Amino acid sequence: MAVVDAPVAKPAVASKPAAAGAAKRQISIRFHNTGGMHLVAKGRLEFRRLDNTLAKQVEIAEFPTLPGSTRVVLVDVPTDLPAGDYVALALIDFGGAELVAGQIDYQAK
Repeated sequence: MAVVDAPVAKPAVASKPAAAGAAKRQISIRFHNTGGMHLVAKGRLEFRRLDNTLAKQVEIAEFPTLPGSTRVVLVDVPTDLPAGDYVALALIDFGGAELVAGQIDYQAK
């Protein structure tokens, strides 16, 4: 997992000049299918405070992954996430007996 900036397309007529060309924050999640079957996975991205309470949750839409392939899924960070330090926790259900998970530290400004 990694935090990335995605450029926002400039509108034809900018109503707020300061917002033009601004970047939105996204969490990049790499999912590797090590098995021999086509998988369709889905899940959620949780933003947890340092005391482990849930601040925000974002659904991860279904995505396919072929056997032996890696899929990169981009999930937008909520714009209303209060400033502070968080743990971003991705929980992905691929249809197996267990969920797969990944986590990174995230600082909202």
